[in-house]
Amino acid sequence: MGYVSLMLIFTAFGLIAALSMRSRTTSSFQFELYVFVLVVVMAEVPGILINLGFLPALASYELDGLIVHSFSMAFISSFILWRAYKSFGIRPKNKSAPKPKMEESPTEIPGPSPKSSK
Repeated sequence: MGYVSLMLIFTAFGLIAALSMRSRTTSSFQFELYVFVLVVVMAEVPGILINLGFLPALASYELDGLIVHSFSMAFISSFILWRAYKSFGIRPKNKSAPKPKMEESPTEIPGPSPKSSK
């Protein structure tokens, strides 16, 4: 299952990276999602590689990695909450109703003008 997890993580990362490249701006939701998935990939891949036996020397740093991962997830969560509040947050209500506009009455009646007779 470790290989399947590794493949799914890299597939998700590739799809999100392709979508963020299409948006061409760093303030888009796609770019923010790309950064989020990048943090997840950086956190999960070493753990999977340790479990598969490719990086046994890093097993002693597993607790330190978990601490860094926890801080990064707290940062990402606060960033997403800030973004959600910015999008869906409480909007100030108008204190007074908008005043209706007064239309000026026309001085001439529209339509054909009366012909003068000579």
